[in-house]
Amino acid sequence: MRRVATSLAAAFVLSAGMAGVAHSEGGHDGFNGKAESATKGIGGSFVATSTAFVDPDGTRHDVDTGGRRGPSPYEYQVHRFAGICPNDALGQPRDLVFVDRRLVAAGPTAPWDPASAFCASPNAQPIDLGNIAAQAATVTQSLQPPKPAVRIQPDGTTLVGNPTVFSGAELADVTPPALVNPLSGRSLQLTVHPATWTWDFHDGSQPVTTTGAPPAYRPGSNLAGLLTHTYRKPADLTVTVTVSWTASYTISGIAGVQPVANRVTSVTALPLKVREARSQLVSQ
Repeated sequence: MRRVATSLAAAFVLSAGMAGVAHSEGGHDGFNGKAESATKGIGGSFVATSTAFVDPDGTRHDVDTGGRRGPSPYEYQVHRFAGICPNDALGQPRDLVFVDRRLVAAGPTAPWDPASAFCASPNAQPIDLGNIAAQAATVTQSLQPPKPAVRIQPDGTTLVGNPTVFSGAELADVTPPALVNPLSGRSLQLTVHPATWTWDFHDGSQPVTTTGAPPAYRPGSNLAGLLTHTYRKPADLTVTVTVSWTASYTISGIAGVQPVANRVTSVTALPLKVREARSQLVSQ
């Protein structure tokens, strides 16, 4: 992506022999006769949560996003000018695109302020990224990823003062069927990844978080590299393992992977008896 300028108030050079361009209320002044005659006009205003223009090859030109995931207070207006930007790497022409914004609450007579400027394909179309991000977050929240498969060694009952080994089977990424965003018409592919495992031993100790499933104990091996916990008193308790899943998504025809703000979890609970072994003298 080539960003020509972030502030239209500042002068900048677009191509050889091109004079500085200044922005004034109600329009973009300072273009020579060629540029003005090639103008494509002013697009209709639209309201979006956060916006980008997308070229046919998937190149994205962000407009006033600022990491926003909620509704935007602005509406946007687009101006396109042909014959100014240099061609792309394949020799295809690009337009100079100005995007203005104003507060919706200010009313239809409020002045427009510059939001962004960039060179883009003549066929680049605006897309509401905030709406797609909201849809991805909603779909993520509705997912029920698989519960972790957990093993405790020794199984079912352990002894006070002896290390107990906790392990699990690795979980694979979950890729639900692609969805179509109703506003953009583009397909949304979500991927959910198991990021962390949190082990709560339920004896008053602090939970332990791992970035994957710890391995199981194998006969003849030592405990190095294993997840162990030593209980200090007898109890009947429930060990819980919570896997936190992060999500990301891709949009058809748009380059790049986008993160989803929220996470989902899956939980497994296993009962465990903690017993105390006592020595006892016996007669021979």
